[in-house]
Amino acid sequence: MYITPGRISQTIPIAIGQDVDTAASDPQPTIIRDNIVRTQFEVLTYTRTADGNLADQILDYTLVGCSCTQGGVIPGAQSFEPSYWNGQTYVRPEERINGQSYENPAGAMIVPARNTATPNLRQNDPPDVKLLCNICCRDHHDTPNADAPKISPWRPDGSRDFDGDGNVDTTPGSPDNQYLANGNHRHYLPVLQSGAYTFQPADSPGDEYYETCRFLRRDGEYVLTLDARLKSLVSLPDFLLDEPAETEGYADFAWKFVDEYVTLAVAKNALGGNYATGGFSAAEYAAIYTSAEAVAPLATQTALDPITPYALTSNGLQMNARGIFIDYMTPEVLAAIKCKDDGDSTSTACLPYANISRLELVPFYAVGMTKLVNWRPENAAVATVPLKDRNDPFSRGFAIGQGSGTTNVVADSPVSNISLTNPVPAQAIEVAQTLVDRVPVATSGGTPPAPAKTVRFSVGVDRDADLPNADVVQLSGLLAGQACTQIGVRAGRVDWTCTLTSLGQGGVRFDAYTGTECVRRERGSCVQEAPVRNVLCFSPQPATVTPYLAPVNAYNDYTVTGYKGSQVNDVLINVDVNRATDGC
Repeated sequence: MYITPGRISQTIPIAIGQDVDTAASDPQPTIIRDNIVRTQFEVLTYTRTADGNLADQILDYTLVGCSCTQGGVIPGAQSFEPSYWNGQTYVRPEERINGQSYENPAGAMIVPARNTATPNLRQNDPPDVKLLCNICCRDHHDTPNADAPKISPWRPDGSRDFDGDGNVDTTPGSPDNQYLANGNHRHYLPVLQSGAYTFQPADSPGDEYYETCRFLRRDGEYVLTLDARLKSLVSLPDFLLDEPAETEGYADFAWKFVDEYVTLAVAKNALGGNYATGGFSAAEYAAIYTSAEAVAPLATQTALDPITPYALTSNGLQMNARGIFIDYMTPEVLAAIKCKDDGDSTSTACLPYANISRLELVPFYAVGMTKLVNWRPENAAVATVPLKDRNDPFSRGFAIGQGSGTTNVVADSPVSNISLTNPVPAQAIEVAQTLVDRVPVATSGGTPPAPAKTVRFSVGVDRDADLPNADVVQLSGLLAGQACTQIGVRAGRVDWTCTLTSLGQGGVRFDAYTGTECVRRERGSCVQEAPVRNVLCFSPQPATVTPYLAPVNAYNDYTVTGYKGSQVNDVLINVDVNRATDGC
């Protein structure tokens, strides 16, 4: 199957081998209700060929937060160990039934005694969420004799001082050891009081708790996989990451960051420790970041670590956040990577990886996190970062100047599964462990504002409408300095490109009297409108189009909330789709 990566907002391909790239789609969070949030995205690995980009692997991830009730160890209860990456694929989850023995890879007979739990669902919850929460509550438990890795390999296990009090408390269930005597990790019910969370232990049958789980679609079904881990977070103005040279610069940074991280993990593993629970020091992370930044172009280095604040006015400045997730690498994966480092492709242990590049062995992805991170100004008197889309409660990083002065726009995120769902934390460590990045802004002076943007979109005949000639598109009402040009007609569609030289807000109008459809182009997205199936392809999250009152058969102008992450300023684009036969 041939694919076209890079057409989706915030998708940046990263080279991981000879003509081999990886790219992740933009994580899309959806609020189901209360604290139940679902996020879905895909990670593509593909080979660049003369005929196009040939897909090698497509990984479909979904994360969801669930409310569960502990059930304890129930004889005969069925559960599954988590799927995990072995260097080439995600292994099939192993079924376990409490009380039924099985022989493990070492030849020992194991009698499972796994905890289980049930989801707290409502009748009107979507069927897919019911299915996922059933799996999450049932399978997100650890046992001491499991063949798979721990579900969250970074969880405190009594090996070091995690809470920073100067002591290592190995007591089961302590802050330094979040595993109980039965081998299961601790669960908690988060309680929000006076703006802060407290966490009530939920270890006994009947106790309610909260869990966020990550799933992978394998063999057509979603299965639980190991918890995610955010390792890098950077933020910068959006206009510094919307041209090919800029995205390629970030790709260079991301590639080197992962490469250096893996090198250190292999070194720590060679010393006999667990690189995940042992952790990296602040100095080690700083060295990884410095090495990664050094291979990027100078413009990218300046964007990642600006010296001069960016100019911020009342028209606002859109920020962009990007994260690099590196999943847990088992000893098997680290050994395979060492084969590449040693140049060994012939030994029995290394031969299976002979034709796989080093980074193809690493389970990582770099994703856009603008919708997911927490945005805030350090000085609210100078800048504010409101929620720009009333239909989307996730912060979107649109900073607006307030009073005079200089401040930082801060992006911060947890590092666990909730970094991709942004609901409530499931344990105290998810509050304590975060990544933070800052963008300096000034309400006077600063660097020049964003350059002109380009928007591309297509308009064509509705597939359900008997209007074969409805492909005449007229654009009018453009202000001075704005331009829209027809760039081609294909199969009834008319493609346009518009260059907009200012930021802010504006409008687009479609006449409803012929059915139309739009095809996703560049960084736009589509919203379908009933009853004439008008589809608007323009901004990431367009506002609702309100029809005129009958008998006028047309749609009102409406405000476009943004395109390519920025705002359109004082631009009214009237797009009239007319039947060529009647000259309307």
